[in-house]
Amino acid sequence: MLKPFKKGFDERRNIKGQPAKTIERMIEEGGYDMAEVIAMLHKKAAGGDVRAAEVLLSYTYSKPKQNIDMTTQGDKISSNVPTIIISRK
Repeated sequence: MLKPFKKGFDERRNIKGQPAKTIERMIEEGGYDMAEVIAMLHKKAAGGDVRAAEVLLSYTYSKPKQNIDMTTQGDKISSNVPTIIISRK
């Protein structure tokens, strides 16, 4: 018989959700070997699956560094904040 969840903590709830499956975990659990996974990703990428292409390329070639400057538009950061020393007694 089904029981509704309790408010607050209920041991039946899975708050964190299912853990993400990594390629290594897929290989361990599914019995795949690395060549099968790469072939599967290649087939999906050739069929137009953009995420499979991203994964295949990021594991084949290293991802490029991303330099992001959101605050200064390339200018140097200067600090004009005075140092304040507070003594506790």
